Amino acid sequence: MVNVAIVFNLKNLYEEGKVCMSEENLFQLTYVGFGAIVTLVSAVLIYFLQQLIYRYLKRRGEISVYYKHVYSKHDGKLASFKERKNQLTIPLWLEIHNNKEVNQIIRNVNLALYNSTEEVDIATQSNYIEKGSEIIYLGNNGSYSFNLPPESIQQYEVYYIFNKTDMNAKFDSIYLTYYTSKNKKVESKIFEIQDGWDSKELNMDRDWIKS
Repeated sequence: MVNVAIVFNLKNLYEEGKVCMSEENLFQLTYVGFGAIVTLVSAVLIYFLQQLIYRYLKRRGEISVYYKHVYSKHDGKLASFKERKNQLTIPLWLEIHNNKEVNQIIRNVNLALYNSTEEVDIATQSNYIEKGSEIIYLGNNGSYSFNLPPESIQQYEVYYIFNKTDMNAKFDSIYLTYYTSKNKKVESKIFEIQDGWDSKELNMDRDWIKS
């Protein structure tokens, strides 16, 4: 006859083995699942990090604005005081370099009169000129805001007019101003005119100058 105690012990060992196997399988499943989650999270983080680096690299570089004094298509003259010293006209060529690998926008490229550190007036931007029956648009087809393709050089002809008023009766310098894609205002002095409206003429460098 089979010993009852031995049978009972064998049954207990079998049951314990089943329990041990179940716990081991559960541990393995948990380990595999945790590893999969860690792998997925790591892949997502690496992807976003790569995108940030890629975006940073494409946006490296700068926007450079150069200007050059030219003769006006209005009257064939350089910048000058007119109408008994009550008007100042300034024709320029602008050359804008976008060294970034993405499109950039610069908005409202203008001139401003300053008296010491105070802005006292901004110029009127001439959109076009008429020569007989011909209309010649200035700037960007009449606009003074520019969409710059990646790694490009764009050239534009512009024309600015100041009219003497009580507000700008005193000024000593002229600044070139514009706004970046982030709406940051950039200002650069291009003229010093100590005598203001009493000046006879402007001393100008006709070469390209970086603002």
